[in-house]
Amino acid sequence: MVEPRPTIAVVDDDEDIRKSLRRLLCSAGFEAVTFASAEDYLASLSEITAACLILDVHLPGQSGVELHERLTHEKQDIPTVFISAHDNELASARSTAAHAVDYLRKPFDAEELLDAIQKALGDS
Repeated sequence: MVEPRPTIAVVDDDEDIRKSLRRLLCSAGFEAVTFASAEDYLASLSEITAACLILDVHLPGQSGVELHERLTHEKQDIPTVFISAHDNELASARSTAAHAVDYLRKPFDAEELLDAIQKALGDS
């Protein structure tokens, strides 16, 4: 029997980043689903079960930190890797989302992200 591939959800408002991460994740053997906003991700919760969430800190509407807080409050403890182009946003995420797996600054190395995902999957 073939093991199902873990689903990794990516929430980032930058279309190029979403496409790039989808390609990387699929080539690494994961299912990848992408969303342009926190609201898009929340609307899909009944349809997907993510093993790990890659979450941009700065999103239009609800921020990545706010989404993480909401999911935690609703007892949906999905291992999360925060990403951001700005150090100050990562510092803010780090202070409010203590249970995140990692915090990566864009641009990050593909291996760095895949290592964080493996850590998340090992912890889940």
